[in-house]
Amino acid sequence: QMCIRDRGVTYHVSPSGDDSNPGTESQPWRTISYAVQQLNPGDTLVVHGGTYHEVVEITRSGEEGAPITIMGAPGEQAILDLSGFSSNGLMIRPGVSHIVIRDLVLRDCDIWAISLDGNNSYITLLNLEIFGSGCGIHMTIGYTYRDEYWAGDVHHVLIEGCNIHHNGLGIDGTPGGVYYLVVRNCEIHHNGVGIEGFGADGLSIEIGDHILIEDCSVHDNAADGIDIGSRNPLVTSESSDVRVSRCYVYSNQMQGIKLWTGGVIENCVLHSMGLEPICFVYNGEYLLVNSVIARNGLEYRPYAAILGYPEPEPLGRQDNLTVRFYNNIFAFNGPDEAPVGIWVGRGVLFIEDYNIWFSRPDEEIYMESTGTSYSREDIASGRWTQETGNGANSMAADPMFANLDELNFHLSEGSPAIDSGSPEWAPSTDIEGRERPYGAGYDIGPYEYGAPPAQTPSPTTCLLYTSDAADDGESVDLGGRRIIK
Repeated sequence: QMCIRDRGVTYHVSPSGDDSNPGTESQPWRTISYAVQQLNPGDTLVVHGGTYHEVVEITRSGEEGAPITIMGAPGEQAILDLSGFSSNGLMIRPGVSHIVIRDLVLRDCDIWAISLDGNNSYITLLNLEIFGSGCGIHMTIGYTYRDEYWAGDVHHVLIEGCNIHHNGLGIDGTPGGVYYLVVRNCEIHHNGVGIEGFGADGLSIEIGDHILIEDCSVHDNAADGIDIGSRNPLVTSESSDVRVSRCYVYSNQMQGIKLWTGGVIENCVLHSMGLEPICFVYNGEYLLVNSVIARNGLEYRPYAAILGYPEPEPLGRQDNLTVRFYNNIFAFNGPDEAPVGIWVGRGVLFIEDYNIWFSRPDEEIYMESTGTSYSREDIASGRWTQETGNGANSMAADPMFANLDELNFHLSEGSPAIDSGSPEWAPSTDIEGRERPYGAGYDIGPYEYGAPPAQTPSPTTCLLYTSDAADDGESVDLGGRRIIK
């Protein structure tokens, strides 16, 4: 990790400026598109408040420790209006690296509001609002079904503090690949809504790995909330390093979190999805831990999770999925008259313990390999454990949420989830950053009952990057979180 060095010149652009000016604060330039062509490594362009109606192409790179920064002026609203152009909006051209874009509003682009065209690295997108466009943030260009991305993949991308909404697509990595991506503290919502015959995911990466999504709210998108790795089998047979942590995923019209080739979901709340909240597809290592999956499938009556469900035209194999569930609550999924359990495919090694099951009395878990349904009574009586070796510490009980009608999934006093979780698998903090354990043990689910509020972290004074020199084949650190390679 390293801080951006105090290097470079600060320039200014304003709707009242002129491109013949020197670009100082008192004599700013007029257009962003002109200004970015004047920047060198370490330079900063301050975009003052107002509306800019232009397309911007970034063709110059920064350097490690000295990126080129384009930022909205503090306390002012700078809007990039992209309406009426038959092109992408803000384009980071092939081969461009070490760019920071922050504190701007981008709106109404017919195609992609921000495009990382390919062979881009160390790109940071901070505190952006993007709406009304064909796609909010798009990474790589090429033909999906020809398996071509013309300019290469992108890597080491940080998207943080962004509000991406009411676009045709939210964040999209098509055709890929996208590697070492961090999406943090973003709200991704209402993408694809109202587009007839087209469903859009909130966040979708077709080919990618080493991906961390944390502290995000992904909701009300027209298709899936988070969809990672659908075409990974074209490039690798290895299990993916994908982690979704401390996220609220809800009210997406199709599936909630869909991982195709492995990954971890921890400390998440998934509710009110149209289809399955959890979907694990091809061979890989999967872990679901300390999460709530509740009130899903109210309209279409799907399963609360589908693991290794056969694909009609599979790109990968489905004969060797290892799926572990620990410290989770599956409850109240499906409509009252037909609640639903989980479906475990023939090629899945399913390992579960310390979970609460309370969705479907007659079939909480269905095992395709044996054609056996396990009811709530089977879990409570021990039949499930005796026949599968699973769930010795799991239970079939009402988790006693604080207020189910108001979708408040905190635990109430007396909940059987309190102090009943596995210490081996529980993350050290809960979804709200409260330290675990509190009381006599770790709680099941994403909330640690009664724990004191988390301490507000000290603000950072520098942007964090990872040097290529750190790629030692073991792990890299992306914004303070280690991701195993």
